[in-house]
Amino acid sequence: MKVLIDIAREGKDARLRDILTNYRLLHIHPFNDRHLLHRRNPEYYTITQYAFRYCYKYWKAHPKLVVYNRIDHPIDRVPR
Repeated sequence: MKVLIDIAREGKDARLRDILTNYRLLHIHPFNDRHLLHRRNPEYYTITQYAFRYCYKYWKAHPKLVVYNRIDHPIDRVPR
């Protein structure tokens, strides 16, 4: 996840930025949007949901702020 976020932060891939911050992929309906999930199972997460958890774990900020480079890297909690 760190590599994907770093690529998006550098501005190399605009599509990746859109995917990591997509509202529909973040807030999926468990019954109507099963086609967006792996094996159509709501227990699996989307890549956007993983990015959301990762950004809140290390930056304590919304992925939009992190991916669009509006917030600096955390000094004390640098992801490895």
